[in-house]
Amino acid sequence: MGRGCQVSPTAYACCLTRRQRCGGLAAGTAFTLEGKSALNWIESPSNDLSVPVFFDNWERAVRLASPRERESALVRALLALVG
Repeated sequence: MGRGCQVSPTAYACCLTRRQRCGGLAAGTAFTLEGKSALNWIESPSNDLSVPVFFDNWERAVRLASPRERESALVRALLALVG
């Protein structure tokens, strides 16, 4: 690496080849602040791991008849929860 650089070799190589982009990421200036905010995205219908998707699948996991359907809905709910 170079001159006391304390980053991983991968990060160092990235910074050597894309100095402006990596520098912007490190300084926090590479973000354009365009698009949906995190608060809007978490409830967006286009987000397949949103809070409404979690509650829909949680409800399905409780009320569906077959164990296989309940298990599938529970897995989808848990994925939305940690997604």
